[in-house]
Amino acid sequence: MEWYDANPEEVPDFPDPLDLLSEELQGSLDTALDALPTIAARRGAAVGASAPLGARLAPLVAGRYRAALAGHHQEKRAA
Repeated sequence: MEWYDANPEEVPDFPDPLDLLSEELQGSLDTALDALPTIAARRGAAVGASAPLGARLAPLVAGRYRAALAGHHQEKRAA
C-alpha cells in the first residue's frame, strides 16, 4: 500500500470487472437469474418450509442485480 501512495502515477489501471462481461456471458447470466425462482422453490421444497420464502426472494435478488448492472453500463456510456 505504501508503494502505491508513494507512486500514484504508476498504479495500474485495472478494468472494471463488470466491463469484462461479454454478451455471451451476459446472456448466460440472464438465463441463470431467470432460473433463480425455480431453483429456490425446488431447493426450499427439499428442505421444508423455506420454499415460499426462497421463491419470493430470488426474483428480488435477480432484479436488483440486473438494475445495478444496467446502471453501471449507463454510467460507462455517459462517461
